[in-house]
Formats: sequence, structure tokens, C-alpha cells
Amino acid sequence: MHRLSRRQARDVVAQMLGVPISLGAVDAAIRRMSRALADPWAQLAAAVKEAEALHADETSWRLAGATEWLWVAATSLYACYRIDPARSRAAAKELLGCDFGGIAITDRYAAYGFLDLLQQQLCLAHVIRQFVELSERRGATGRRGAELAAATREAIGAHRRYLAEGRDLAWLGGELAPLRDRIRALLEQGARGHNRRERRFCAGLLAEEQALWTFSEVTGVDPTNNAAERALRHAVIMRKVQLGTQSARGSRWVERICSVRESCRLQGRSSLGYLVEVATAAHDRRPAPSLVPP
Repeated sequence: MHRLSRRQARDVVAQMLGVPISLGAVDAAIRRMSRALADPWAQLAAAVKEAEALHADETSWRLAGATEWLWVAATSLYACYRIDPARSRAAAKELLGCDFGGIAITDRYAAYGFLDLLQQQLCLAHVIRQFVELSERRGATGRRGAELAAATREAIGAHRRYLAEGRDLAWLGGELAPLRDRIRALLEQGARGHNRRERRFCAGLLAEEQALWTFSEVTGVDPTNNAAERALRHAVIMRKVQLGTQSARGSRWVERICSVRESCRLQGRSSLGYLVEVATAAHDRRPAPSLVPP
């Protein structure tokens, strides 16, 4: 959970607790805990498929040197991680479920395209980065990119005021109306522009325009996917430090322990306390406590 190697974990136990253990004992403890976490992880995997709104994202992973992908689906109270060999629509369906009926906040990755536009919120922070790339070009394309980035930042600012001031969606819609009109007009100009890359990008975004503003129509939907990016940060550092996993069993451990860590963080629970509860339940042959709130 703190990204220590097995050797470092052995040294911490020996120095802090005065208990000499072998590397094999550390590995055996991990295996036992991984088995004990199988059911809580399965409950989280089922819960995200029934969520009303969630953040989804993915990052590369290494399994015995080969490239795989670590996916995460996170609500405001729990998260589930899954390692898949592919970064594909099939993998996204495994994560969210083929019949997912909620709203997914994503980074415009095509794998989530099986969802209806009404079920999507495209990350405005990600879109801003793309607008900034346009702004770095010369001429009308650069000017439009800068205007689009500025208007989208204003939209995020309006959402922050909506939350801070306890406003309702009608107020938010009124604040966003002129910004939506401005962004649409700029995208339409870009779709008719001289730069081929700009035309394709603006036309594509216009086709998905409805998914830019779901947060203004559904309570509890964020305009950015920052929550999923934060949820992946720990795993990204783990991958860089530990170079991924060496077996399927190791990948299952990463899925389960990362899901525990993030879900406990979101719920304000002690992850160590939860793991002690799981270990005690396994010792007493009782079901492990769930991480899915009732």
C-alpha cells in the first residue's frame, strides 16, 4: 500500500516491530490477504456497474515486461481497479458493464463510445489542454484556440461558484448559456477553417457537444475527470517503482489493494484498520466486510 518492495517491508517489520521474517513470509502474507480481498473487490466491481455517476480512466501497466492497462472506475465513495491486456472498448465494457445505465466522466477516449452521449461527461480539463494546443498555432486557428480555452475555463469557474454558493442547476444553466453559445460558434468556425487538423478536431467535438454539458443538467456530475486521474496517481508511482507485476496473481493483488486504498481514502476510513478487519474475518472464517456503502 505504501509502494514498498518485499525486501523493504521485511526490513520495516524487523526494525519497527522486532520481528524477523523472510521474504517468503512477506509474499505468503500478501497471497493470504489477496485471497481474503477477492470478495470485497468483486463487490466493488459489481457496484460500479450500478453507479449513477462515476469517473473512469486508464493508464499503462507492465506484466512480465509486456504492456497491459490498469483501468479505474471511481465514484465519490468507492473505486475499483482492473488490469486488462487491452486498452479497448471490450475492456471498458468489462469495467463498466455492457448495460451500464449511469453517467461516466471520461477523457474522450473512444473506448467509452459504446455509451450514449446522454450518459457521458467529457472532461473539460482535458478539452482545455487540446484547445491550448490549438492556441499555439499561428493565425486564426491560434486565436480560436485561445478563445475556446478561456471560455471553457470560465465554464469550470461557474461550476465552482455553483458548488461554493449552493446554487441550483437552473442558475448554473443561466451562467453557462452565453459560454455554450460562444464555444459552439467558435467550434463551428474551426470546423470551416483552413487547418485540416483543426477542422477534424472541431467537427468531432461538435458531434459530441451534448456530452460537454451533462454536468449542467444532472446533479452530482463533475465537469472534469480529475478524480480518476488522482485515483490513478498512486498506481502510476507504484508501476514506476516496482516496474509492474510479474504474474497474473500479482496483478490481482494490485487490483485489490489499490481498490482498498482508494475506497478507504474516499470514505475517510483507515485502510490499515480495514485490512485488520478482513484478516480477522478470514481467520474466523467469516465473510470479509464490504467496502460498498449500504
